[in-house]
Amino acid sequence: MVALLFFLWVILLKKSIKEKYISSAFLLLVSTVIVKMISAFYKIPLTSYIGATGRGYFSIAYNLCLPIHALTMGAFPIAMSKLVSKYNASGDRLRVAGLKKSRK
Repeated sequence: MVALLFFLWVILLKKSIKEKYISSAFLLLVSTVIVKMISAFYKIPLTSYIGATGRGYFSIAYNLCLPIHALTMGAFPIAMSKLVSKYNASGDRLRVAGLKKSRK
């Protein structure tokens, strides 16, 4: 088992940057398709359960919450990692500890 993992690790290291980007883009494409399929499967029973009016209310609420979700799941972690990297590079361990503490 360890030999197999080592072999896969060596193969991944030998990939060029272009191959890594292509494989990452393909993984992103596959995961997006899976998420869209899951969302289609839940919308059909939800509509039959709450009706067209309830589905309309759900869509309005979903569209209002989507930007907030995008910020919390995308922008904040990136900003936090940038700040931690910046303070680590400057040697400011106190601020890094403060950022890590506020994250919990």
